[in-house]
Amino acid sequence: MPQTTCFDDYIRFERALLRGGELDGARILRQETVDAAFTDQLDGAPMPTEIVTADPSTTDTLHLGPGWTWGYGLLLNTADVPGRRKAWTGAWAGLFNTHFFIDRTTGICASIYTNSLPFITENEAWKLYGDFEEALYGSL
Repeated sequence: MPQTTCFDDYIRFERALLRGGELDGARILRQETVDAAFTDQLDGAPMPTEIVTADPSTTDTLHLGPGWTWGYGLLLNTADVPGRRKAWTGAWAGLFNTHFFIDRTTGICASIYTNSLPFITENEAWKLYGDFEEALYGSL
């Protein structure tokens, strides 16, 4: 059996979410479970537009702006982002700037993993992530 990395596992999980819970011909999640992950689980409660860092040496302040909410495990944008993801795209990020998003409207999932700290720096990781997403959508 070929050796895989954790990044392969992330991408397989993204593909399963993109396909409504199906992976390589097998159902691993119910469609209802996947739909709930892409649904506002805050039930309309406002999401903070900024989450201030408690430790600047490991993470920057997260500047989301308006129009975001949480699904089950996914950060969701409630409106289209011009030149980028469509409304109700689900995103996830890990501490070492491992990011992925799943845009079920467009039918794409994408990942970018930098394995770097601090997390979400405005001038480095966040810019790289935005440039990557814009280039991806610009190529469609």
